[in-house]
Formats: sequence, structure tokens, C-alpha cells
Amino acid sequence: MPILALAFAAGTLAMSTDLVGSAWRPSLIHAHSVPAEERVYITFKDDGRVFGNGGCNHFFSVYATDGNTIKIGPIASTKKGCPGKYELETSFFSVLESAKTYELHETTLVLFNGYGQPIAELIKTDNA
Repeated sequence: MPILALAFAAGTLAMSTDLVGSAWRPSLIHAHSVPAEERVYITFKDDGRVFGNGGCNHFFSVYATDGNTIKIGPIASTKKGCPGKYELETSFFSVLESAKTYELHETTLVLFNGYGQPIAELIKTDNA
């Protein structure tokens, strides 16, 4: 039994470190597709900070992980007005702040709410 517990602990530690230095763009937010050409992404830094772009405004925040749990927020952003981008941006910020757990599958990051329901799927990108 101790060997299984050790293997599980090592696996969760690797998941947390895989976010450091990586950038992700949403492909789905609440089951709605996000076109690849939208300039929306989040980058996880090694000092517990995140930054990115919501499609219009730059944002920054803090994050913490423990195993597969994640806490992002609160999010602060610039306040430019961009017609047609408001809904996407507010949805993106909302799913980031409401994420409670995550799963990492190679180049896909899935965020889940407190009920275990997927709320966003993100694809690894080179914006880091």
C-alpha cells in the first residue's frame, strides 16, 4: 500500500509543476467553442502569478495548486472597451476564478467547478 500512495503523490506533484511556465488558450468555455484566432490565453509563472489576455484586456492574478486542486484569482485587468469581445472575456475570467480542480492531458488542460463539472478546456500554446 505505501508504494501505491507514493506513486500517486509523485504523479500529482508532476501535474502541478507542468503548469509552471506554460501558456494555454481556451478551446471551450462552458461547452461553447472559442475560435483559435481569438487572442485569449493564460500563462502560469513559477512565482505563483498568472497573466494573459482575455481577448481585449490584459489581466494578471495569482494562483495556487495542491495536487489537482487549483485556485486562481482574484483577476485584475485593464479596462479597454472592445465591441464584441465583452462576453468572451467575462466568461473566460469567470471560469478561471471558479475553477476548483483540473486535469492535465499532455497539451490539454481541463478546468472543473466545485461540482466536478468541466467548465473550460484549454490547449497548450507558445504565448509563455
